[in-house]
Amino acid sequence: MADLTRRRATLVIATSALVTWLGQGRRARVSADRLRAGGELLLRCEGASHFRLAYAEYGTADVPATAGAARVRVPFSETREEWTPLLCVPCDARGPMGPATIVQILTAPVRFGA
Repeated sequence: MADLTRRRATLVIATSALVTWLGQGRRARVSADRLRAGGELLLRCEGASHFRLAYAEYGTADVPATAGAARVRVPFSETREEWTPLLCVPCDARGPMGPATIVQILTAPVRFGA
């Protein structure tokens, strides 16, 4: 009886590790975790036909990908926050392929002087 419980626990752990490992491959890989507004961001995810981006007051936009990669120039935002999250979700013809990857965009206003 104890051996059956041990086998079941081993199976659950192995399955959850496999699901976690497979799920990580479907997350968008980005060229930077933090970026200044106006900078260029490279997105990659094998099998993605486009990336769905969500950013501040711009809402969501679909950016087409070529061979699972896309380049995006991050727009400037009117927000007064210092950092604004940009959510990147890889998608194929069926929809989202995995969870969003978050890139923090520096949107603080530029100040000159002392």
